[in-house]
Amino acid sequence: MAKNPFGKAELPVKMAITVPSTEFATPVSKKEFKRRTKEVFERLTRDFGGSTRVEGKGTFTASDNKVIQENVVRVIAFASQEDFDKKASALNKWLERKAEQWQQQSIALELEADLHFIEAMKKKQMKEVA
Repeated sequence: MAKNPFGKAELPVKMAITVPSTEFATPVSKKEFKRRTKEVFERLTRDFGGSTRVEGKGTFTASDNKVIQENVVRVIAFASQEDFDKKASALNKWLERKAEQWQQQSIALELEADLHFIEAMKKKQMKEVA
């Protein structure tokens, strides 16, 4: 394996949160979408020292099997393993609350090359009771 000319990675943990522009399948206002994006952007910046926003289009299949297209923003951040390990549990709980508040079945969190769906807190609690 060739030696990395850039040296050791300073912030090896890459994460991205996809901010939805819908409540279930209904679009939210531009103002609400902007507020959500700002909230995620500020949270990742505060927790990990910086973040980047990337606008895009996303699709998902609703519970009635209808394909919904929506505007999304991916908020990307990098962290040290130590920083991520310290803050991962709090971030997960925060995303569970956001999924519930934003009326989402789940929120997509990309961590390294894996996609995790963080379910809304109430939905998760209902599964635990069943």
